[in-house]
Amino acid sequence: MLYPSIGPGNPTPTLYSPMLYLMHLAAWSATPTSDNRYLGPRLVELLWYFACIYAAAVLTHRLVRVKSAFWLGILLAASYSVVIFWVLQLRSDFPAIACSLLALIFLTKQGRRSPFYAGICAGLALQFKIVFVAAAVSGCIWLCIHKRWRDLVKFAAAAAVVSVGLYAAFAKHEPEMLTQILMMRKSVRHPSGVVVFLRQLIAEPGFVLAVAGMLPMASLLLTGRRRHVQLVMIFVIISLAAGTVGSLQAGASINYFYEALFAATPFAVLALLRLQTPRSGTAGLVVGLLLLTTHLLPGVAMTFRQLRSTASDIKSRNREYEELRVVLGGTRILSSIPDITALRPDPAIVDPYLLSYLSMTQGADLSLMITRLNLKYYDVVVTQPADYSWRGIPQLVPSLRTAIVGNYIPYCLLRDSLFHMPDGSPSLPLEAKLRSIGCEVTQCGPGSRCPGLAISIEAFR
Repeated sequence: MLYPSIGPGNPTPTLYSPMLYLMHLAAWSATPTSDNRYLGPRLVELLWYFACIYAAAVLTHRLVRVKSAFWLGILLAASYSVVIFWVLQLRSDFPAIACSLLALIFLTKQGRRSPFYAGICAGLALQFKIVFVAAAVSGCIWLCIHKRWRDLVKFAAAAAVVSVGLYAAFAKHEPEMLTQILMMRKSVRHPSGVVVFLRQLIAEPGFVLAVAGMLPMASLLLTGRRRHVQLVMIFVIISLAAGTVGSLQAGASINYFYEALFAATPFAVLALLRLQTPRSGTAGLVVGLLLLTTHLLPGVAMTFRQLRSTASDIKSRNREYEELRVVLGGTRILSSIPDITALRPDPAIVDPYLLSYLSMTQGADLSLMITRLNLKYYDVVVTQPADYSWRGIPQLVPSLRTAIVGNYIPYCLLRDSLFHMPDGSPSLPLEAKLRSIGCEVTQCGPGSRCPGLAISIEAFR
């Protein structure tokens, strides 16, 4: 049994891209033993993160012809602390970033086939995540600026075939894929969230160094005297612009800026090397040690702790999940937690955040669920223990929350899942089963129903 947030039963992968769906399936099949299946996908994502660091270092070596440039690129690319939280999540960002950086590396390489290979990488970046357009756009712009028309045809044709072609081929297998991808064409704007992300970006010493390295070279955007530097500068600017526009919608997060962050590494290395002048020979060393102690080492320690906790916790989580599956078998469930939703073959809600998003933008019809809640049709309702929201979008649609509060009472808490029972109904066998697997209830007297809970109804509201 696999903890369901990363298995093929998770219905969300095709919402973003075919390659993410294939990543989920590959991670599922690569670790056949049940207790290791959750660890395997995390290791896959960790390898993609290392690939991003390595590609950023190779790109740095191409632009900065200094012996230490590669290793300084490794140091700076690994020092971005804002990235660490996402490293062990099975997402498409790091594979897409690695492909984008590979596209830049091939474009900076001499050879007749290099533009063709660069186009393949740029197309694959779009396959992993459809918003990663910077490699394809910046490559076309740069080749046009230098009038390399044959290379432009090779690059654009390869990118178009790989991106559009694979989407079209995969659409035959998943006919609803394009509908899901375009589901958020009507978006909820949240500009203040973009400001928060930009502040997080500026708080990264490596990014500040990159800006300091780019500013003195701004004229290269027009003159093109150093073509490869010009290409990467165009890429960073387009990626930042795409990240800013993309993150305006309330479903986005800081990961929209990771691509620009990794691509800016060569300019951070240039700024760091400029500090190593005869008058300030120790400045570069001080900055490097500062990044090492404040960003890289804590990030490595955090990743190691996450891996270690995964290895030790997976058996208990799988056992607990299997017990919950048995307990909830045959019951009618309404759950705003996808892991619980995946336990039943006929889920009422697949993605609660998306449902809330669509309710705000397209007026999704929730009348059937509300009617069933009012009739206490569901044997149990499972939610998060508090009124969680992200960038103004509530995890649970307010009308559904109102119906739950009016007809169900919080009963017990299992990890981060709050179980609600129908209000006014007699004690059910399900309640005893939930308590038997560790669902925590307070104020429970011998032989009586347990009405109290550490989290009150007001907290849920």
